[in-house]
Amino acid sequence: MIIQKIIDELHEIPEDHLSQIYEIVRSFRLELERERSHNPDDTPDEEIVANLKQGMQEALGGNTIPLDRMWEGIDVD
Repeated sequence: MIIQKIIDELHEIPEDHLSQIYEIVRSFRLELERERSHNPDDTPDEEIVANLKQGMQEALGGNTIPLDRMWEGIDVD
């Protein structure tokens, strides 16, 4: 099951990087909720997992955006 794979990956992440992963996952989930409430989406689970994996790799590689700049340029309705 994919949940177990994600949990297994999380166990391999150093403790000092977990807060970054939490922020990525939380932001991702909140964005999904926002999109679903305004525009139902049929994005395949595989695409969602691939995007999440890419975000985790970017965070672990140090390619992060400060929280105060994260939403720059994004219009909110």
